[in-house]
Amino acid sequence: MEFEKVWTAFAETLKPNTAAKYRITFDEFSRFTGKTFPECTDADVLAYEKYLNSMENNHKITHSTHYTKISVLRSLANFVEKCGFYDNYKNPFSMALVERNSLEIDNYTIPQLEDLEILLKAARDNIRDYLIFVLVMKCALNTRQICMLTVDDILNYNDHLVLSVFYARNNNKHHISLPQDVENILIKYLENFQSEGSLFLNSRKKPLKERDLQRLLKKYIMQVKDSLYKKDFTIAEMRHAGIIYMMAGGADSADISSYVGLTDSARLKSRYKRAAAVSLNNPAEYSILSVHG
Repeated sequence: MEFEKVWTAFAETLKPNTAAKYRITFDEFSRFTGKTFPECTDADVLAYEKYLNSMENNHKITHSTHYTKISVLRSLANFVEKCGFYDNYKNPFSMALVERNSLEIDNYTIPQLEDLEILLKAARDNIRDYLIFVLVMKCALNTRQICMLTVDDILNYNDHLVLSVFYARNNNKHHISLPQDVENILIKYLENFQSEGSLFLNSRKKPLKERDLQRLLKKYIMQVKDSLYKKDFTIAEMRHAGIIYMMAGGADSADISSYVGLTDSARLKSRYKRAAAVSLNNPAEYSILSVHG
């Protein structure tokens, strides 16, 4: 059977967006082997895994990406094998053994408290950058939430500012209260803010995009790299640190889960247990990270 027909049958079992992402991985593997998918052997899979290992070791892809690529190809191979499209088909991915890294966070996978303080000091003279980093570190907002914030998402509740933050998990917005120090920084930022739309703009006065945010962090890391304990880290790792410092300050795991948009406080507690001693409705108030408004 022509393999495109097999692919079409497989894609029909997936959501359209998922099928499109799977196709990218499938095409990459086909280019690597120079063969049609049914022709691939154990040796081809071994060579591809070696290639992915090299990419991961050179920090060109993450372990999660490595794991996902193999999982996608294995699921396609399992489908081909199960449906019996080809006589004597041998699934070459049945022995692909790359394992998902533990989701548990520990102190070695996040920037240290001193690293964050150094980064904040470097950004202190740029109120926009400083506020962005504070919202990630202190309130555990992620890149998408930061970039989606608008002026209309800033609300006044009992003479205190709250943010209306988008949570992808339930495709809805949720109000979070701000610690007083973060509120002070936000007020200072708004004093000279002109836009009526997005809260954060890039250098072209356009809404800040996630890639802009990653570049921004990279710029500051390069400025202070020699002083950092952890020489490189991501926005996501800064956010992990923010959650850990809430826990280290004694905030309740259920309150943190609600604040950062997780549905399972037990999952949060198990994921971060090694990095913080877990002892409020506003867990960000408990964070041991100090910022200056």
